[in-house]
Amino acid sequence: KSNIHYVRAQWKEDGSLQLSGYCASSEQMQKVRATLESWGVMYRDGVICDDLLIREVQDVLIKMGYPHAEVSSEGPGSVLIHDDIQMDQQWRKVQPLLADIPGLLHWQISHSHQSQGDDIISAIIENGLVGLVNVTPMRRSFVISGVLDESHQRILQETLAALKKKDPALSLIYQDIAPSHDESKYLPAPVAGFVQSRHGNYLLLTNKERLRVGALLPNGGEIVHLSADVVTIKHYDTLINYPLDFK
Repeated sequence: KSNIHYVRAQWKEDGSLQLSGYCASSEQMQKVRATLESWGVMYRDGVICDDLLIREVQDVLIKMGYPHAEVSSEGPGSVLIHDDIQMDQQWRKVQPLLADIPGLLHWQISHSHQSQGDDIISAIIENGLVGLVNVTPMRRSFVISGVLDESHQRILQETLAALKKKDPALSLIYQDIAPSHDESKYLPAPVAGFVQSRHGNYLLLTNKERLRVGALLPNGGEIVHLSADVVTIKHYDTLINYPLDFK
């Protein structure tokens, strides 16, 4: 929808035309500029175009460590940022940079993706698939990956169908592959062993730390499943399985 009508024009004392306000696309304004130039009108252009504003916001987000963030216009000078952004130190560094963008009056964060990820992971845990499949956010979709036998394939398909029925906008992709992850990204130290005790099972790390189900990790992850052959970590809207060999 065009918002070229948000552009204001005012004649200045020196005979030039001052343009200000907002428009939907820079292509629209290019036509206005071409017309003014064909008429021989001297002008100063201070118009903010939505597409260029979105690009500036995206550039800041990418530079500051949010490569998957998507930005859409919410009206003149306002944008909606789609990403799983936590109100942490990283985001606090971004906010003054956004405030410095000319013409950006307001921004809002959409966490719908985080909520969808939580629903997917909860369903996988409830249906006995934890430790068997990974969940990876991919822009506005989720990739569920893992090599499953026929019975678990059927359970997964039923689980995904139920999720889609609950949220038709949910985009799910299944890949029949064994994903590879580096556990050092999430665990505070390498794994030394898996211990079964009367007080419960735990993962022993090389730094002598013991991790049980429910343990919170330094990067914000949580151990949600643990056995002699796999440890499963939930990290926001991601579910990661790391194979172990302690049977």
